[in-house]
Amino acid sequence: MDFIFGLPRDAEGRTGVLVFVDRFSKMVHLAPVAAEVTADESAELFLDLVFRHHGLPESIVSDRDPRFTSAFWTRLFALLGTRLLMSTAAHPETDGQTERVNRVLEDVLRSYATSFASWSSFLPMAEFALNNSTHASTGLTPFFVNNARHPRDPALLAVRRSNAAAVSTLGGGGMAPTSMSAQVSSEPLLPQSAKSNTGDAPLEGHALHGVAYEDLFAVDVASPATSAVVNFAPAATPTPIDSAAVSELLLYRQAVTRFVRDALQVAVDRQKANADRRGRKNMSSFRRGERVLLSTEGVQGTAVTNLGANKLAPRFIGPF
Repeated sequence: MDFIFGLPRDAEGRTGVLVFVDRFSKMVHLAPVAAEVTADESAELFLDLVFRHHGLPESIVSDRDPRFTSAFWTRLFALLGTRLLMSTAAHPETDGQTERVNRVLEDVLRSYATSFASWSSFLPMAEFALNNSTHASTGLTPFFVNNARHPRDPALLAVRRSNAAAVSTLGGGGMAPTSMSAQVSSEPLLPQSAKSNTGDAPLEGHALHGVAYEDLFAVDVASPATSAVVNFAPAATPTPIDSAAVSELLLYRQAVTRFVRDALQVAVDRQKANADRRGRKNMSSFRRGERVLLSTEGVQGTAVTNLGANKLAPRFIGPF
């Protein structure tokens, strides 16, 4: 977890963002905060954004911000059974994943915030975009790693699969599946929508990385309960078919977990090799007469923007 400060003041006077990044799935959670945010308020955001969705982590890595080093946080994590690990001084790579998210988030807000003062209203969309983007380290989206499915994307709401099969999602009102085994699909990873032949409720299904999974519970189509009420009835009594589907889902989740762990280890080894070989030096080389972009890191803010200290100011100016 980390803070981003120096953003323009929004309508509620907030100039910062509290960033949480899951070490395994790379899922991101964002919260706008005021520059004067306290340790108590940070802890409340942690409980609201992280704990209620994912439970308690085994450990948390943060920088040495006074809000995190306070006795309050130390005591809180001691009571919760979570270790609070501080990043090494002058070595930001210790919490590199959060630092990277910070930079990407700033680029997203810089590009899409139509008004710098309204940047906080774009945080939910930026969070969704980050969590629905393939991560270079895992090769999967954080949303898929965390939920074993892809979210419905607003851009794809009008897309309909031509050969969509009628499947039930909540154990009611659907057509009994003929097979609970995985079906290999060569079609794009798009949500499918279909109508049940025993009811009028729309039904949803998802293709997960080329593998389409049917529902865990089935309702016999011969059952007289075909009205919309059946959609709200408790799930049917599990059958051997259901048990096989549960086992298959668990095996699938275990396979995803093993894949992500292996991918993360490969990424760590690759990043370490790059850091050892290149260090922090600029490896770019230019020829005389080439036009280049100038980093604004060492340029006075007033020479770049009239908004004062602003994390959303351009990172580069030029070319010169």
